[in-house]
Order: sequence, then structure tokens, then C-alpha cells
Amino acid sequence: MRSPLLLVVVGAVAAIVIASAFYGFMQQPVRPGDYHVTLTFDGYARSYDLHVPPQYDGKAPLPLVIALHQFGGDAADFANTTGFNKEADAEGFFVVYPQGLNGSWNAGSCCRPSSQQIFDDVGFIKTVLAKLKSDLAVNDSRVYVTGESNGGMLAYRLACDFPEDFAAIAAVSATSVVTEACNATSPVSVMAVHGTADEVIPYNESTRSKSNLPVPPAVDAISYWAKRDGTVSVPAQQVKGNLTVTSYSGGLNGTEVVLYTVTGGRHGWLPEIPTTDRIWHFFELHPRRSA
Repeated sequence: MRSPLLLVVVGAVAAIVIASAFYGFMQQPVRPGDYHVTLTFDGYARSYDLHVPPQYDGKAPLPLVIALHQFGGDAADFANTTGFNKEADAEGFFVVYPQGLNGSWNAGSCCRPSSQQIFDDVGFIKTVLAKLKSDLAVNDSRVYVTGESNGGMLAYRLACDFPEDFAAIAAVSATSVVTEACNATSPVSVMAVHGTADEVIPYNESTRSKSNLPVPPAVDAISYWAKRDGTVSVPAQQVKGNLTVTSYSGGLNGTEVVLYTVTGGRHGWLPEIPTTDRIWHFFELHPRRSA
């Protein structure tokens, strides 16, 4: 007959083995594939879709792209529209698609209902970023944000509020609605893609129409960031067909500000150029560098 002490010891060892096995399981790296993640933030049910490329081995850190959908859009459709998953598989980076409440983002003065109800979307994105850094091996110097329309506006706001977290942003058919309240203390590389016939967000004041939102034109955001980053005062310019690329180089810590102008381009993820490919190429060239 076994003694009570022996049974206690055996039971304790078994519990430790089971606990260790469970802990080991929980510590297993996230495998390549697609994930839908839900969480509660600020009292609201929130979610994001995550794509992990086949190159990920759970050890070597990879870049991360945060992709923010347009007003009225959703994470799944934005993944399909942009094709970022395919780009991520080819180039080896994580891409995450957060979901805005009621299909909108609080980027400052735009857009309702999120801006009207003052949802803390900046805090939500920061929470998502912290969770991803906990769950994945993320290259801290290569965290990027891109977005379309209202999503692009939030990208600008994130660069203003937390520039130390993001190496570069890319805004498509968007503008900044927080430049007057921008508190960026670090330079951030900025890329924008905008059409001159955008019927929602004006390209410049001369293209503004009655149908445009009452927001600053896209070129104002570019001028603002070119100055804030300390780039050259006279940009380089390349023109090819209906595409004009205006580049402000020589910014602090190697930053650069680039505007892709599509003559006749309308509002959306502009199909006239390989927008997703151009964005990743810009990101790839601009890791966050120290002073």
C-alpha cells in the first residue's frame, strides 16, 4: 500500500508536468496563416484580422504593416481590395487589419460616428500593436501604418500622437485633420497617393468642389510633414504619363516625404498604379532610425 506522502508527491509532480506542458503549448509560436482576433477595449467589442506570412518561424523578427480600411469599409474587404496578404507572402511581413466601430475611425474631426462619439481609436491601435508584439516577433524598427480615406486620416493621427512607434505611414485618398494639434516629437516618413479628381477629399484648393468633405486638401498634409521632418525645401519631381511623383528627401533621421499624384484619379485605392506594391517599397526603404 502506498503511503499518503508518496501519493502527494506523485500528484504534485503530475500537476507540475501537466502545467509545464500547458505552458509550453501556450508558448508555441503563431503559425503562418490567417487569424480573426476579438478583444474588449474601452468597453467595446473590437476585432482585427491578422495575416502571418509563410516565412515566419517564430524567432526572426519581421516587419509589421497596420492596414486601416476606408469609411464604411471593413477589415476583410480591405484585405481583398489592397492585396496586402499576397504582398506580405512575397516580401515577408505581418499585416493586420483592425476593424473600426460602425465602419469609421476617429481621426480627429472626422469621421462620424466614431469622431462624434469620441471613440479612442488611437488607443485601440496601440493596444493591438502591444498585443501583436507580445504574440509575435515584430521588428520594432519596421512598424508601419497605411490606410485609405478615413483610415489614412487615422494613419496621420497615429504619426502625430505616437511617432516613436511608427517608422513610416502611407495615406491613400486621405488627408490629415489634426495638423494644428500635431504633437509629433520624432520624424516619420510619409507617403501619400491621391487623385486630382477625388470627389471626397480635395487634392488641393483649386480642385475642391461642393461634394468634398470640409477638410484640408491632401497636399497640405504633405507640406506639413515635409517641413516637420526637416526635408529639402525644393522637392524632386518625376512625371510619367498621368503620374507625378514629388519627393522631399534629406529629412531628419533619414526620413522622406513622397506624394504620388494621379491626374484624373478619383477617390479610393487608386487602380491606376500598383498602389500596394509602391507602398511596401516605400516602407522597405524607411526603417526607423535613431538620431
